[in-house]
Amino acid sequence: MPVDPTRRTAPPPASAPVRALLGRAIPLLCFGLSALGCDQARVLRHTAAIDGAFGAAEVGEQEDDLHVTKGDELRRIDLLGRPLDTYPSGDKRLRLVDLDERDLAKGPKAYVTDGAGLWRVLQDEVELLIDVDDVDLRAVALIDGGLVTLELDPEDGCALKWHDSAVVETARVLLPGAACAEGALLRADRSNGDAFVVTLTGVWAATPGFTPFTWPQGGNLAAFDPAVGAVVIGTRRDTELRAWSVIGEELWYQDLGEPLIEIDDMGALGALGVLSSRGEGGRIILLDTAGGEPLTAEDLPVAPVGLSAGRSGARLALRLDAELHVFDVDLEAR
Repeated sequence: MPVDPTRRTAPPPASAPVRALLGRAIPLLCFGLSALGCDQARVLRHTAAIDGAFGAAEVGEQEDDLHVTKGDELRRIDLLGRPLDTYPSGDKRLRLVDLDERDLAKGPKAYVTDGAGLWRVLQDEVELLIDVDDVDLRAVALIDGGLVTLELDPEDGCALKWHDSAVVETARVLLPGAACAEGALLRADRSNGDAFVVTLTGVWAATPGFTPFTWPQGGNLAAFDPAVGAVVIGTRRDTELRAWSVIGEELWYQDLGEPLIEIDDMGALGALGVLSSRGEGGRIILLDTAGGEPLTAEDLPVAPVGLSAGRSGARLALRLDAELHVFDVDLEAR
């Protein structure tokens, strides 16, 4: 059955042709390939459609809460697209790194880079944590009680550095220069600080105080899944995904047969959100991170741009060229 967002609670008006196409004409379909063992369960439910070309979108854990970048601004918006908070950066290279929502009584903290450094945003407070005039910052990942950075140090070369909540360095592990290649990705286990650096030429997994593990199967897509303690890696326009442990053990392999666009972990849900292209459109696929098996999928009649999942696994945000669509996720509906 097609999903009609106009029958949801307080949806935005369905005026744009693409919105109408997504909201009324997307059947929640499975692969149709029995070899993958995928069903036709109604797991994804269209919740909202928001006009706008967003550079990034992160799903918050508060109800009706999204963080997005648009031009030179970071915005926190509701599911009608109305701004709850707006933070101008003055630099159009602004990139949303992550959200920290452990203390929601004070509001969610957003971490962004803007070409001049790493910033922490909390309600009306904006704090510069790392200035790129002092540090060649390549990537950042949040962990409990602090953060991990990938830096090209003028003395030590490429280094992973662990910091406490005051951004005081507590540990570092040196890596070969190739790990600091342009576009390097950094993913981390928030609970224990294990860090994964992913490039097209290889992967480095490190824990403070130990020699890092490395293996050659890299990529430019990566997501850390806390439910199984593994990093999932793929390459855009390729069709394959692999999951690895922190010691370089391959846990599973899956060839989806469709070019990959984006992947994101769904937190404690134990699922991976995958965005792929298919003909002139695309597909949202949910994989079980324990073994890489497809759980369900949804065909998209238009070309997608990006995908983001909340840490509870309860919501997905899908970016198109000029719209943002939100889906609620219910794996119990399978």
